[in-house]
Amino acid sequence: MAIVDVVVVGAGPAGSATAISLAERGRRVLLLDKATFPRDKVCGDFLSPRSLAVLTELGCGDVLRGTQPRSIRQSMIHLNGELISSGPVPQVGHLPGFGLVVPRVVADEILFRRAAAAGAETVEGFTATGLVAHGERITVHGRRATGPAAVDAQLVVVADGARSRLAAGLGVAPVSGQKDPFALRAYLRDVPCAPDTAGIFFNADFFPGFAWVFPTGDGGANVGMGMQMDTARRYGINLRDQFLRWLQDDRGARAMLGGARRHGRIVGWPLPAYQGVHGNCADRVLIVGDAGWFVDPLNGEGIHTALESARLAASVADEALTTGDLGVGALRAYERRWRARFDLDLRASDLIVTIAQNRDLLPLWLLVLRMAAQRSMDDPHFAATWGGIMAGVVPAHHGMSLELAVRTVVQRPGFWLRHQGDVLDALVALAGRGDERGRTALPAGWARDVAAKWVAAADGLATTYGVPWTSGSRPLRARADSPQDGLPTIVLGPHDRDGRAAP
Repeated sequence: MAIVDVVVVGAGPAGSATAISLAERGRRVLLLDKATFPRDKVCGDFLSPRSLAVLTELGCGDVLRGTQPRSIRQSMIHLNGELISSGPVPQVGHLPGFGLVVPRVVADEILFRRAAAAGAETVEGFTATGLVAHGERITVHGRRATGPAAVDAQLVVVADGARSRLAAGLGVAPVSGQKDPFALRAYLRDVPCAPDTAGIFFNADFFPGFAWVFPTGDGGANVGMGMQMDTARRYGINLRDQFLRWLQDDRGARAMLGGARRHGRIVGWPLPAYQGVHGNCADRVLIVGDAGWFVDPLNGEGIHTALESARLAASVADEALTTGDLGVGALRAYERRWRARFDLDLRASDLIVTIAQNRDLLPLWLLVLRMAAQRSMDDPHFAATWGGIMAGVVPAHHGMSLELAVRTVVQRPGFWLRHQGDVLDALVALAGRGDERGRTALPAGWARDVAAKWVAAADGLATTYGVPWTSGSRPLRARADSPQDGLPTIVLGPHDRDGRAAP
């Protein structure tokens, strides 16, 4: 095969989106995948409003709608089986006010076929095993059913997903250790809940993880649970056992799922959560999507960042091919662009999750959830902001604004009277007396992680919100053109103004 402009390795959302974007620019693109389509991927199957916006730009909107997917327009938040908040998915800016539940076996094939229609050459059943750069080209080595294979290109885009072999081989992937989230998923049939309503479930048994119910529109639902692996290990939490117990015993889950039956196996997968320490490029190579560790640590969502990183990579690749400079120096423009787009938001998500991973302060975190839920009942704009963060349409760093923090804490006297036991439990946890195993509320490893991630996010937060966010000991003031109130512009429909809360 003659040398092509770009080989894209992996035809998931990031790889196919990259191929579409480059083919539409007139580049000769070869899109490889180890599977044969259609093929399934373990996922929550929820396409957020941000993902839908990019998929429409890529020309997939009509085909997606033609599959008659289930629109998610409402959500319900539960804590320990109790419904604490419910309301519509907020509409933010130009984004739709809903998400879609589309099984990955359907969504990924739509993107793959769209790449072929845009002009990309596609090869299925090609397992990439390594990259070798030499002279004016780079070779992708791999295997096909017929034996060893190799293809040459000017540039390679690595999109081979979580635990990318190629990214690891380049030495640019972060060291994971055991800190990444892990998720479980199952499909249920005969689900009685409203088909346009998703459920998010927090529980003292598996917090800071959470469970979900996403109706699939055919009387079924995608149900799952996710949690950070190191937290589960530290506190002796078996995620599969918790998942089965939640399905059976949680009052909120039973109310949504009724007598639903499981269809197929429970399957699990790791989530390459953002760490912010990697560059995602090398000579003649760009890395996108899950292979680039772009999963949001807060909600586990990775499709919109996969699609958006693909668009950024395609623009940089096209520029580099035009100038003929495909070295790492020129390709670092990709890193600058994805950092400008994602870095502050994903660092804020990582910081929030790291803080919440200290289960010795569990009573405090559960009290904060209740305070946020109550404020949502009283303040529709607050509700839409928090709901937007959970839905991925409002940047997570808005959750770090002082204004939002103050709104969360300031409650009516009746709240404190109803929850005085929760308040007492939180104060006892804060006192740091430890437990029967000798753990304290401020374990050294957790404190170091929080401090490091606080410093990493501080410059961006201070630039956006001003003091007291600081870097080192030097206060940073917000720029004159930076938003000061920390809250986005959110469109509220008439049904959003009657005091009902968004998630």
